[in-house]
Amino acid sequence: MPEPTLAEIVAPTDGAAPGDAARLMADRRAFHESEARYQAVAENMGDGLVITTLDDVILDVNPRLLEITGHDRASLVGRVACEVFNLPGTDTEMRARNAERAAGRGGSYQIQLRRKDGSCFWAEITGAPLRDAHGKIYGTIGVVRDATERLARERALRESEARLRTIFAAEPECVKIVSSDWELLDMNPAGLAMLEVDSVAGAKQRPLIEWVAPEHRAGFLAFHQQVLAGSSGTFQFRIIGATGTERWMDTHAVPMRDSTGRVTALLAITRDISQQQHAEQRRASLEAQLRQAQKVEAIGTLAGGIAHDFNNILGAILAYTDVARMDAAEQPPILASLNEVNRAALRAADLVRQILTFSRRQPPSRAVVGLPAVIAEVFKLIRPTLPATIQLETDLDGRVGSVLADTTQLHQVLVNLTTNASHAIGTRPGRIEIGLAAVLVDSEWASRAPDLQPGPYARLTVRDTGDGMDEKTLSRIFDPFFTTKPPGHGTGLGLGVVLGIVQEHDGAIRVHSQPGVGTTFEVFLPVVESVPAEVPAVDEPLPRGQGQRILFVDDEAPLCLVGAAMLRRLNYQPTTLTDPQAALVAFRADPAVWDLVITDLTMPGMTGVTLAEELLGLRPDLKILMATGYSGTWTSETVRHVGFQGLMMKPLTQQALAHAVQRTLHTNSRTPRPA
Repeated sequence: MPEPTLAEIVAPTDGAAPGDAARLMADRRAFHESEARYQAVAENMGDGLVITTLDDVILDVNPRLLEITGHDRASLVGRVACEVFNLPGTDTEMRARNAERAAGRGGSYQIQLRRKDGSCFWAEITGAPLRDAHGKIYGTIGVVRDATERLARERALRESEARLRTIFAAEPECVKIVSSDWELLDMNPAGLAMLEVDSVAGAKQRPLIEWVAPEHRAGFLAFHQQVLAGSSGTFQFRIIGATGTERWMDTHAVPMRDSTGRVTALLAITRDISQQQHAEQRRASLEAQLRQAQKVEAIGTLAGGIAHDFNNILGAILAYTDVARMDAAEQPPILASLNEVNRAALRAADLVRQILTFSRRQPPSRAVVGLPAVIAEVFKLIRPTLPATIQLETDLDGRVGSVLADTTQLHQVLVNLTTNASHAIGTRPGRIEIGLAAVLVDSEWASRAPDLQPGPYARLTVRDTGDGMDEKTLSRIFDPFFTTKPPGHGTGLGLGVVLGIVQEHDGAIRVHSQPGVGTTFEVFLPVVESVPAEVPAVDEPLPRGQGQRILFVDDEAPLCLVGAAMLRRLNYQPTTLTDPQAALVAFRADPAVWDLVITDLTMPGMTGVTLAEELLGLRPDLKILMATGYSGTWTSETVRHVGFQGLMMKPLTQQALAHAVQRTLHTNSRTPRPA
């Protein structure tokens, strides 16, 4: 607008003094200059700007707001802001914010707004009241910033941090962070278990170097100094745990840098290679494989590899133990010792299954089980880990029915609950009681507990005399990563895992706690009518063959040797080969002579599935069994679709082998393969 002249200003003043006219001219000039400055700022600022009346009618907007919303100036000025921008149901919040501005209060808030084309975006709005020369509020001014990208980045960062925390806690190898001045900053549960301590504080009771065997300390120190100087590398050394257990360790470490590039700490991933070192000559190929696995890309892949190799070792242990037990049938003292070796190896095989289940690479295996036996096993496992000041007791009702459950997961529930109870008691004298009772949930009870159905339940109780919890803590104990322990003393995942397992078993969990008195966890599991399956007696006569010829193929020479020994004792004529190509050549020479083929799944050069396809091409009626230590997606049903008669999980025992071979040989017909 053109600037008024002095004549224009003076004319309507009717008798005003020349000095007054000059001041009025100056005031108007100052006003126009201020307005120009405002217009320049509004048009060039990076955020949107909107000015509204107290009735939310838009008076003015800047170009950036038009750019953010896709509107033009004519489509906004004079319209009600809430009606233009707000999504259905959100105008109440914006009106409430505007009311705050009208009352003289400024502030910021986030809200989802609508563009002209109907798309939505997250906006951060900072508003303030507009006042006239007398201080009266006549409108509001709002700065609008598109916060979509920032909020997405913040959400992605939170999700990334949560994933990293989960990986750190679940990693089966030791992961530790050491500062540049040699302070242990953090260590995952696997690493604490290797040191035989239950917390980072426990690990820090000794200087880091003192966990290392004396003869390796100089090399360990030099290696860490090399990494802290900026180079990554690997190092093998021996440690001595808190209770004296010695372990051979293989570590890979990299420097950690701050934003300026300065090395502030090191990150090391360390695995226990004791078994590999102790059997170096027998397991040279395994040692090479483990060296190449220093950088694993996924916990599941690592679990599968460990399961395959460890099951091969267990297979030899179990099979030779079976052979030795048969030889020692008339020597009870020796037989008793061999039975203990057999039970220990079976527990190790179950541990492999637990690793695969945890990594979700093998489905949980549910069976009808009796809870008293499960509790007895956990009692023996957990008792040695508790301080002598804590009494561990049981109160079991032997009349409780059986449940359909995964025994390994039930172990995990009990171990987590008793471990938490031990931590709650701490170093004080205390008591932990594991109870078992039968309860009947009637319709009234079920109506008050949506996670319970009417019917019989087994109630598993873990009660402690620890510190107890208040209501606020109780309301969050199942939240992921929530923990009352100090930093480094817990991940906050244990009770979340317990809840997940219980819910997967169609059960429920209740918690009662009182500060200064203690805590009680109650786990309800539905009872089934079936009884636990009977385990065949170890001295039950095994089914024997009639001299049938069996081709046994496995790339592990020790497993071929022991497989042949077991089959000969069962009155079969085995031929063992470690090369699937050689097995194919031997079969092709005389296909009719073989009554059965047993082949490993994973072998170099040719898989067991490929070998089976080749053999069936030569003789379609051939009977074949698959043996594997890591089934992956294979099941007893899916192997039939590719020509196998059945699936045997390693480690193989004499009993399992005898029954599987007899069952396969006496099957009158083969399952036809898909065309």
